[in-house]
Amino acid sequence: MTLHQIGVALRKRGVAVLATGLLAALLAGGVALLVGPSYSATARILLTRPQAALPGSDGLLTTENLNLQALTFAQVVVSQDFIDNALRQAGVNSSGVQVSTAVEQNTSVLVIKTQGPSADRANAAARALNTALSDEVDLTGKSPAGPAMTSRVIQSPAATRSSTGSVFATFVGLVLGLAVAVTLALLTEGS
Repeated sequence: MTLHQIGVALRKRGVAVLATGLLAALLAGGVALLVGPSYSATARILLTRPQAALPGSDGLLTTENLNLQALTFAQVVVSQDFIDNALRQAGVNSSGVQVSTAVEQNTSVLVIKTQGPSADRANAAARALNTALSDEVDLTGKSPAGPAMTSRVIQSPAATRSSTGSVFATFVGLVLGLAVAVTLALLTEGS
């Protein structure tokens, strides 16, 4: 198909192409408005144990153990029972709240990320999980065999808007709608 043939096909179906693009843009913008904004808050918690500072293999073994415990706590924090209990104790509405965790590589830094329908709820959920995790570490870390494990917040949660805006969604809808419409116009012209 030549460039001239493409131009003729698009002129023939120009109204349909524009209508399809506008319809897709309106649909995408409407969905973005219905879904509403989403906010995320991230907190970082450092797990420590005094023995980790020892020289040689004793300190290394303690550090490796601490990193493994950080991975374990990351799994505990995302368990639904833990989330429900932490949010209930803090009086935070759990509706629309999602939680994910990670452990920064080769560290005992646990990252807790919460998402919620408002900045306040995302922050409150992250703070509630921090508190519940600190309590859990305090309970688990006490051992007659050695010094207790401790946790320290190294990044307090601060919510940021994480969803795409309706203007961006509308633009993406327009571009995709036009691309589909042009493709269909060219395919039907060629056959």
